[in-house]
Amino acid sequence: MIKPSISAIAPVHNTEPSELEQALQSIKLAHLDDEILLIDDHSTSTATVRALRRASERGCRVIPSRGFRNQAAARATGVAAARGDFCLSFDSDDTIDRGPSFRRDQLAPIAIASSNAHPHPPLEIWDYLANPQPIQWGALVRRDIALSVTDEIRPARQEPLYWGARLLIKAWRHRTPVAMSGLRYHWREPGSRSCVTNNQPQHGDSRQRAINRQIEAAITREHLTDRDTDSLMLWHNRKQIQCPYIESRTKPGARVDIHVVSYSGSASWLKQTLASLEQQPCNVHLVVGGFPGNIGAARACGFRQGNAEYVGFADDDDILAPGIIKTLVDILDQRPDAVGVYTDTRHLHPDGHSDIERKGRPWNPLRQLTYAPEVTHAKIMRRSAIGPTLRELPRWPTFEEYVQCCLLCESGIWVHLPIAGATKRFRSTTVSSMRLASRRLWDKAVERVTPTMAAQMEAFNA
Repeated sequence: MIKPSISAIAPVHNTEPSELEQALQSIKLAHLDDEILLIDDHSTSTATVRALRRASERGCRVIPSRGFRNQAAARATGVAAARGDFCLSFDSDDTIDRGPSFRRDQLAPIAIASSNAHPHPPLEIWDYLANPQPIQWGALVRRDIALSVTDEIRPARQEPLYWGARLLIKAWRHRTPVAMSGLRYHWREPGSRSCVTNNQPQHGDSRQRAINRQIEAAITREHLTDRDTDSLMLWHNRKQIQCPYIESRTKPGARVDIHVVSYSGSASWLKQTLASLEQQPCNVHLVVGGFPGNIGAARACGFRQGNAEYVGFADDDDILAPGIIKTLVDILDQRPDAVGVYTDTRHLHPDGHSDIERKGRPWNPLRQLTYAPEVTHAKIMRRSAIGPTLRELPRWPTFEEYVQCCLLCESGIWVHLPIAGATKRFRSTTVSSMRLASRRLWDKAVERVTPTMAAQMEAFNA
């Protein structure tokens, strides 16, 4: 089998010679230098012009950009001039190296292969569509697909840098696969750049609006079906949409309703969550978006779905252990004094290792007030006890689990099952619901549940 060739393409505008040299050296050390194209985007620095001349003498192809100070046009110029089977997009002041999982012979059927530039690289096309930026740099793109997209770029007009959305929708339109490449991309922090370039990132609302415009334009060009368009825009906008999308999957005779709230997790993890629930004897209600910044309201909406005797929930990064739902239901059937039953949780870390978070000893109201050990997604509760808490939950943008678990004690006790009932991806607090948390909100939550737990402590001690 003939291994595909790679054309490495980088726009250059007044890049420091030392940074350009490091970038080129990284490409050569990674054996990605079948062809290196440096697109001179009208550099005015004498040092940069000299560095480009030296690179040309060492075999790099130096080509003037067809646009003026326009990085999108510069990349398009490189794709049009490339001769390789795949185009590797990189910046002239950053570096790329080949990871152990990179396999050139596995690239042939792939349309787009992203690097691991994103902290949590997604594996599903929906994740790329929700955030196209990770494939902006360090991505291998089949040249025919890249060419069909870059041909649409107008060199006389400055366009957003996030052309990844166009590539992804092109792949989606033709059902071509997207995968991780195994390349590692290293970028300099903006504050460490020693020269001014035209690669100024967009932030906040302006960046989101630019991506939205590109996706909408790409949908129009690719003539997606209404169903594909609705699904794509739902996943892309799920953090902002005001009306939730709800999908229910019921099973005959199921005694448990499990709802899954998806607002920020990746499609690959959601897919695994739903697959784990498919094997459980429960109905599943998927709630996507609809409650920006209010997880409690989303949770209350999920609890209102279905009418089964028992209820529970999962986030879009929880994988339930086989048979755990039936085990928990059997315990509640045997314990009429219990309002719910919960398990420990296994955390899966980015480096692949896992550990188990022990959720507590036999139930103790004081421990719940100070630590809330019952806050775990592997738990089943009685619907009869849940009802009175549904008006309360929307008041809590986060800590809603803690408040609900404590208030449920008005109806009974919790039972702890000392096994890992679910595996949960370990999340940084910057990307989890805790970003909505505050000390003030926590104090209010404790104040709200203290009377209930104090009464429980009296009964417990008696």
